[in-house]
Amino acid sequence: MKQTFTILFLVLFISSFAGVTDSKMFDENLLNNPIKNRQQLEKLFDYNEIDIFNTRSFTNTVILENGYARSPIINKQDWERNVENRKIMQIDIIFTKYPFKKEDWITNYHKLLSARLNALFALDPSLNNKDIEWNLVLQTECETAQKAKSFFHGILIKFEIIKEKESKEVPISENKISPKILKDINIPLDTFENKQNKISFDENYTPDYNKTRNFKKPKKKKKKHENGKLPECPTFDRKWFCL
Repeated sequence: MKQTFTILFLVLFISSFAGVTDSKMFDENLLNNPIKNRQQLEKLFDYNEIDIFNTRSFTNTVILENGYARSPIINKQDWERNVENRKIMQIDIIFTKYPFKKEDWITNYHKLLSARLNALFALDPSLNNKDIEWNLVLQTECETAQKAKSFFHGILIKFEIIKEKESKEVPISENKISPKILKDINIPLDTFENKQNKISFDENYTPDYNKTRNFKKPKKKKKKHENGKLPECPTFDRKWFCL
């Protein structure tokens, strides 16, 4: 029984740990062995080539600088963790394509890429996430080493601001207010108008009970008798007119 419990605990522990690591885009083995796993590493990115990267042409972004052929982040203070209502959408790793052919590169491209990713995740581990779009961006307008060094090299993080839904107040219609609700909120019923019966209630109204009311008595209809004969006069005392 004790052995079964131990195995069950280990299974739950491993599965929970796997659930945490599943959200990561890059695992430790991949980042620690970038040359060996270079094909797998490249497949995790969309590849793009541009002439020159312009750092001023973006909104809702944070730009972190590495420098030419370097991986440490120079401006760490520009990144703030756990910002409310901010969702990270895209991360671009920006290089220069110099020399133009990969086989002529002195710096190992995959090792530099892995080092920049490790520097980024050391700054904020939550950025290592599958829900983010990852891009490699290579600048091509650099014919010489001196010009390539003058270009920007670093990481662009693009985000969206999530706005909270504003609660709209729904007006309460007088026709839909029930007496129970009015009772609960202590509002007297006579402050509202009964629109159905067209009756309004006035607190200052006092009825005049001495006022003379003229009521017309309805006219009595004469009873018709069969054969046009009148009934005989009764012998008991009642006021009948016998003709």
